[in-house]
Amino acid sequence: MAGTMVDLGNNKWELRVSLGYDMNGKQIRKTKRITARSKQAADKELAKFYVEATNKPVIAGAKISFGEFTVLWEQRHNSKLSNTTKFRNTELLTTRILPAFQRKQLDKISTNDIMNFIETLRQVGMRKDDKENKTLSDGTVQMHYKILRSMFNKAVQWQYISQNPCSLVPKDNVPRANYRRLPIWQEND
Repeated sequence: MAGTMVDLGNNKWELRVSLGYDMNGKQIRKTKRITARSKQAADKELAKFYVEATNKPVIAGAKISFGEFTVLWEQRHNSKLSNTTKFRNTELLTTRILPAFQRKQLDKISTNDIMNFIETLRQVGMRKDDKENKTLSDGTVQMHYKILRSMFNKAVQWQYISQNPCSLVPKDNVPRANYRRLPIWQEND
């Protein structure tokens, strides 16, 4: 069994289960204090606690910031994309996404943070060109959202977070590009 029991006296026991090591070489350990009348009863509780602790996903690196994760994402994922996609992703990250999220812990970024960021992008003054009195296009806001969603999907896949905060954004708040429909020309036209 990959767990230990420590007798604390007065029928109190501390159960310890080792779950491996994190990226820094530090042991990941779960503990639980129980009351049991005998060593055999505590041993049964240890077996239950071991099953409970090992079935739950362990999030490695939960204390990583968004800026640190961006560096990992750049190395592991973005560097494998086409040059134009890499350039666009890097430009959107450096101009608006990183200033908003860089210092936040990755697991502390909530759905409300994402929705507030989307609303900020829709305000006047977010453009970085000579048209500062206009808003960003819906397509540009959608690109920012897509990059964030993709990054958080990778964070879930790499087990830095347990759930993507972008997946909880209500459908009516998800940015969509408004494409103009042009009439189809007929042969007579």
